[in-house]
Amino acid sequence: MKDRLYDLAYAFKESRLWQKLWDSQAFAVQHDDGSTGYCCVMGRGGMHVALAVYPGLAGLHSLQAMSVGDEETERDVREVGLRQDCVMLSFVNKEQLLPYEHQEITDYLARRGKKARGARAFAQFERFVPGRVPWDVHDTKDLEYMAQALQAALEVSRRLEDSTPEALGLHEGILIKRDIPLLVPDNGGYAWRTTGLPTFKPPAYPGMDMPQDDLLYARLTRAKKTKLTWALQTMFSPRAYEDEESDRAPTGRPVKAPAFPMLLLIVSHDDGMILNILMSPQPEDYPREFARQLADLIQQHGRPKGMLVMDDRTQALLDNFCKRIQIPLTRRENIDVLEDGVEIFLQHFEQDWGEDDIDAADPDMAGVLQAYEHALRSECTDIELAKMVRSLPDERIPDVVQEIIRKVARERGLI
Repeated sequence: MKDRLYDLAYAFKESRLWQKLWDSQAFAVQHDDGSTGYCCVMGRGGMHVALAVYPGLAGLHSLQAMSVGDEETERDVREVGLRQDCVMLSFVNKEQLLPYEHQEITDYLARRGKKARGARAFAQFERFVPGRVPWDVHDTKDLEYMAQALQAALEVSRRLEDSTPEALGLHEGILIKRDIPLLVPDNGGYAWRTTGLPTFKPPAYPGMDMPQDDLLYARLTRAKKTKLTWALQTMFSPRAYEDEESDRAPTGRPVKAPAFPMLLLIVSHDDGMILNILMSPQPEDYPREFARQLADLIQQHGRPKGMLVMDDRTQALLDNFCKRIQIPLTRRENIDVLEDGVEIFLQHFEQDWGEDDIDAADPDMAGVLQAYEHALRSECTDIELAKMVRSLPDERIPDVVQEIIRKVARERGLI
């Protein structure tokens, strides 16, 4: 299967289809199982040479989100990127490959009597799953979808030898409410048809997955009232983490792609202090995880007099929960203290921490460190915490953060 896929990949490379199409000139292919894959060719701008196939409507919606491009901040762009659902073939340089990938391609080229020459000479296949790091393609169905997308792309390239993209129905523009070509396998070739693209709809986000427990709701409703108003924001963690329980592939890498945990940042609207950061290690589990954690938080520390949000996902998460326990929930276009809290968090918890970046005496940073300590206590298992301790000292992590890790480990008797 993999040799056949590489054959198609290098035939696609020789076709240079990315020099004939823009990424908005998409086409679709009907897969052998009857489903539809939406294909996007990238590289005419010279930055990233690739073919991506987006499976079904879920994949199409993630492609449309990229096409609409209404993101206002860098964080919005990242969120859209983390919602991508596709299989992608990219052509990259040697240094962008992992050792096993380089060996696999080198062995393939040797079997074909070829050598990798020039820039972007190596084919790389990746699976993009929402909320996870682009990863190895393990599902044979995904590999088949990519093979069928490549065959369709070669047909498009062949037809463009004596035609224009527009004559074939390959038009530029936002990928909503218009027709694109649909290539349907037919007697060893393709029947060219069209398929309509729907209007883009923002994702439908879930609410909290609360247990059917009337006593729990009663306790939350009767919890002591505080004078604080909470401002809340869901977002993906800036770091991804491996699932240590995942099966391992023959390469030694986890089969399951590392995840960007979903976070729920809680900021005091009164003084801007970061009150807490809840975390769902598996991003798809956040409706259940945050239901449990938020219920515990309210029972331990009291209920706020109100909650403020400024995005669809957080509003959908909290809407029914707040109604059930009679906490006013208000949507605002901008919440300055929440925006500031998010920026503080992202500035100090991105991958490359520097000692000069973290000052525990700074009031805002103190709130972040306090929230981090709480997250370690409430979310880290003993195994995870012990692993973190064994990795210390680490010059990339400021001393103040290392001390928090050791402090929590000592409390649990791990050191």
